[in-house]
Amino acid sequence: MSYTDAHLTNATRKLGTDMLSFQKQVLINYTLLYDKVKAENDRITKTYDVMQNANSASGQKSKYVNQSTQILQKIYYVLFWIYLVVAVGLSVVIYMYSKQGLYMKVFLILLVLLFPFYIYPLEIFVFEILRYLYSLVLSVVYVNNY
Repeated sequence: MSYTDAHLTNATRKLGTDMLSFQKQVLINYTLLYDKVKAENDRITKTYDVMQNANSASGQKSKYVNQSTQILQKIYYVLFWIYLVVAVGLSVVIYMYSKQGLYMKVFLILLVLLFPFYIYPLEIFVFEILRYLYSLVLSVVYVNNY
């Protein structure tokens, strides 16, 4: 069976028509995919903007917070040196003028010098005990920090 030019022309037209419809379908699929990706990107951009506005400080606010922390650092520095002078002075007074024994003097001097190291855990412990007693008295079952 030999193909004639008419048969070849019809087959080529049919193949061209099939190829054209295939290309149209591919173009439609890509257009749908592009629209979905664009919508998702818009949604991500909106979510990012909302999160950025909610979780970031404005320039003015961070400037004031930074200034207040600098002031607190200066106050801490001054108070630390005042503490050292008072602690050394008190240690000298305890050592020179106390009528206690040597071991008691050393204990009192260490108590004065180590004050910053043991006072914070002691405060937390007392606070937790008081919070527990408060919860116990008022019958609060769950204590959360919110």
